[in-house]
Amino acid sequence: MPGTLYIPGLYTGMDWQGVIDKIMQIEHKQVDLLNSQKQTYQDKLSAWQDLNTKLLNVKTQAEGLNTADAFNIFTVGLSASSGNAADYLTATADSSATPGTYQLTIKQLALAKVDSSGSFTSSTDALNLSGTLELKKSSDTTYIDITIDTTDSLTTIKDKINQYTSQTGVVASIVQYATGDYRLILTAQDTGTANTFDVYNNTIAQDLGFYDATTGTENTIQAAQDAIVNVYGTDATRSSNTITDLIPGVTLNLLNADSTVTINLTVNKDVDTITSNIKDLFDKLNDVFTYINQQSDYTEEQKAPPLIGDSALTFLKADLRDKITSGVTFSDGTTHYLFEIGINVNDDGTYTVDETKLKDALKNNFDTVKNLFTQSDTGVAVRLDSFLSFITDETQNGYVQTRMDEIQTNIDNLDQQITDTEKRLDIEKDQLYEQFTTLEKYMAQMQQMQQWLSQQLSSLSK
Repeated sequence: MPGTLYIPGLYTGMDWQGVIDKIMQIEHKQVDLLNSQKQTYQDKLSAWQDLNTKLLNVKTQAEGLNTADAFNIFTVGLSASSGNAADYLTATADSSATPGTYQLTIKQLALAKVDSSGSFTSSTDALNLSGTLELKKSSDTTYIDITIDTTDSLTTIKDKINQYTSQTGVVASIVQYATGDYRLILTAQDTGTANTFDVYNNTIAQDLGFYDATTGTENTIQAAQDAIVNVYGTDATRSSNTITDLIPGVTLNLLNADSTVTINLTVNKDVDTITSNIKDLFDKLNDVFTYINQQSDYTEEQKAPPLIGDSALTFLKADLRDKITSGVTFSDGTTHYLFEIGINVNDDGTYTVDETKLKDALKNNFDTVKNLFTQSDTGVAVRLDSFLSFITDETQNGYVQTRMDEIQTNIDNLDQQITDTEKRLDIEKDQLYEQFTTLEKYMAQMQQMQQWLSQQLSSLSK
């Protein structure tokens, strides 16, 4: 808008500012139309983004069901001949487990070797002892030398020892048994007889009380021992109370030992969890199909949904249906379908999972259920994962991502058109102001000339 001062209508008697506003209001309808088109595309993009999120949820669930390990889920049941089995051990199973029943008795827990120093009245006062404390793993041949100075306290010595734990296998701590009774405790880093440590019997070791100076006896307050688990009458020895290699795929955590108590351990397929995982997949698929149905139908009383008539939506629905309902060819050449295990399509395109029939199939035809989802190339979960990975990947130009990119391009183009149109309208408005201002000036000049002429004529008549 020109920067010159003007008073609309002062000489023309015309409200030309109002005229300009009316003209620009009409001209601005071009921008309003572009904004309306932009909003339509934004609604479409938002709808596709919502659908893409739902598809990614399906992909995540399918990815979790497309391998054999997804079906190798087990539960471990425990019972005891007396008392509570959970007081003696806990157990978990991984995907390498095998269904079976085992009877075992925990005869002995694994223990770490523990040595104690003598008693000292303070943990922080200097002990006035000096020398070289020598420690090593029993399996090693060379001792690690730890220098003890007269200014060292129990706490200082503890810290020095712990600097060498990785080399000596010893963890040092301080226990206050009573007021004025502090002792330095050396504990093997790991349990079992293969993980013991040695303290060299020298003057400083005796001064600290790790050895009796008279008898040369080591002050070991707990000897190392291995865990002993008896399975069907045969003892198994392990250095740790966490045992991973006794029953395939099962981790045992031993808590207490009692040779009179028999523990029954049962490994079974976790049918409930597998059923839940399969049902979750179809719940997420139903979320997609329900959304597509909502976007594909409306009544005259309703506003048309953003994706009504979008051909890509039709292709997506058909492709998804094909990936789900097509037969799965097994390695033996036979073809199987989801309806065999209780998964059926409804009239609206969603799916119903008959959990009773599915669980029965998992118990009696486990491999059939597993292969329906995991069979190489043709399994339902394999197909869904591959298909959804393609259509939603930004780099592979799948049609969902491509459709969103096309819509975004249209929005960007409209933004540019809006910007260009608004700039043009601003120029047009400035031009109108300039033209009417010029007219106002011209009319002012005309009025001044008229006044001059009137004055001249008036003077001639006198």
